Amino acid sequence: MKINIHTLTINSFLLSIFLLFTLVPWLGYLPLGIFKITLMPILFLVSLEVFNLTTKTNLISCGILYGFLFGLSSLIQSVLYPSATAFIFINPLFSIVPRILMGTITGLIAFSIKNVNFNSLIEKFFLCFIATTFNTLFVFLFVYNLGPIIYSDQNELFEIFSWMILLTNYLPELILTALIFPPIALALKRIY
Repeated sequence: MKINIHTLTINSFLLSIFLLFTLVPWLGYLPLGIFKITLMPILFLVSLEVFNLTTKTNLISCGILYGFLFGLSSLIQSVLYPSATAFIFINPLFSIVPRILMGTITGLIAFSIKNVNFNSLIEKFFLCFIATTFNTLFVFLFVYNLGPIIYSDQNELFEIFSWMILLTNYLPELILTALIFPPIALALKRIY
């Protein structure tokens, strides 16, 4: 990744938006009972798009970087605005690691399809599907498989919570991402 004033400025701007979405209640994480619907996959994808359009940097490293920021925002959100399940996401294994994996895979797929002659809108919807699906899938797999091992006294809670994440979060997050990200991405492409 080339580091210059342009790159630092863009990263600083995107980091400040991540902080805004993390620190302002009801902006990046919308409480829904004991769960929170997150708008962070949208911000993750917009950041990936902006960084790629402006710096032509490798999308895989961008995916890792912004996946890390997404995970860190989840951890900070759980500390600052705890819900009944915040103790799960205070652990970086459940908040940061799944998002880094999601960012890596999304960046890899975005890098792979960048040079294919896809319709731009279809590509953006596909990236929405990939980012949201892998975010939910990795969080689900980590919570379902590692939660009972780490918190052995609460096995049933983790099994129920894992399935509730899948049932309550996935579809709303996918719909919101698919509605918001593609128009923003197409507008950014016209600007750059």
